[in-house]
Amino acid sequence: MIDTIIFTVDEARRLNHPVFSSVTKYLFTVRCKDLPNNIGNGANSREPLEKDLNKRIYRSVLDSLTGGGGTFDLKNKGIIILADSVEMDPVNKRKWIVKYDRERGGIVDGGHTAFLIWKAQEGCIPDDQYVDVYIRTGISDDQVSPNIIAEISEGLNTSLQVRRESILDKMNAFEWIKQELDKEPRFSNVVKYAESDEGDYYIQDIIGVMECLNINHFPEKPDKSSKNLAKAHPTQVATSIATVLNTFCNEFDEASKEKRASSYESMSSILLDAMRLFETIQAEFPTMYDELGGRKAGALKMVDVSAKPFGLLFANVEVNKKLYKQATYPIFAAFRNYITKDKDGKFQWKGGFERVLGVWKQLGPTLVQTTIDLKKDIGTSPDQIAKHKPIWKAHYDTVYISLLEEQATANISHA
Repeated sequence: MIDTIIFTVDEARRLNHPVFSSVTKYLFTVRCKDLPNNIGNGANSREPLEKDLNKRIYRSVLDSLTGGGGTFDLKNKGIIILADSVEMDPVNKRKWIVKYDRERGGIVDGGHTAFLIWKAQEGCIPDDQYVDVYIRTGISDDQVSPNIIAEISEGLNTSLQVRRESILDKMNAFEWIKQELDKEPRFSNVVKYAESDEGDYYIQDIIGVMECLNINHFPEKPDKSSKNLAKAHPTQVATSIATVLNTFCNEFDEASKEKRASSYESMSSILLDAMRLFETIQAEFPTMYDELGGRKAGALKMVDVSAKPFGLLFANVEVNKKLYKQATYPIFAAFRNYITKDKDGKFQWKGGFERVLGVWKQLGPTLVQTTIDLKKDIGTSPDQIAKHKPIWKAHYDTVYISLLEEQATANISHA
């Protein structure tokens, strides 16, 4: 759906991108009281929530906004919007017409700033308060690079979570993860835990993988209510990793006070296997796709292609094509069907990890086909797949039914 918004600006600048000819950047200086209301944020993984107004930092922003003095735009980084087109009104040159796709565009950063301004508009904002609005057009997976919109949103929204990770690292919240990885020398020093660290993996990648299999947070049986898909499946690992980090942080605090292991630490025994399975799916999905009727996985937006091989350390393979992580999560999360807990609360694989790898080999082509069957409806962009909640349920149900059939066969053979 294409939405249209009209900005009344005091200053406007237009810049061409030095690398991508399709991309144009605009800078508008807009009076806060004139900021158009209800601009969508489909490209943003975070939703500005009214309850956040209770946070001290947002109260401070509101005070700065309503206090006057003309300094709001100097102290605030502004609002960034992805749009399809920007045109100046031919009659009134202070008005600019902006069109954007509600699903793929809108506010990609600065959503809380916009929300606070709209909230303040209900009262009174001084005339001398302005906000900078940055608009980018011509940005798409086709014209720039695969998955660029998701990467922009993820990149622009990482500052808070990176600081949180650094704090958690100093609090030794990741110590058990380091101990597990250090059991194999080749995994030592491969994870970036804090801002100053070197590493091929970010800690949020590790936590996201664990969340996909966290049966403490998500049911072992499929939710039959389509209205509850978001709560039934760990969709936030792909759409809002900051939320998952919040959960990790809160559980760490509670577990530390009670001197027990968090649900994440209880997964320590399956951590390396989980990372291996995740990367195995990434590596083998393109091959399975190619084998389904001679297709070309490299043409899919959900598949990352490189002339220089990707080194998938946990799967111990090098490949030139791999499934983007956003598109991998829904398939991988289905394998929490094979997670159980022992008498001590430790997470284990049902029947052992080699059995689970065998299930992936067996069901992989079906899971690949399920993903591809949806392309007519949602396309093959990895961020669109990650946001499509029914695909999480479809993959989960496939693995769940296979497990039931396997158990039924085993019961018959032992009868």
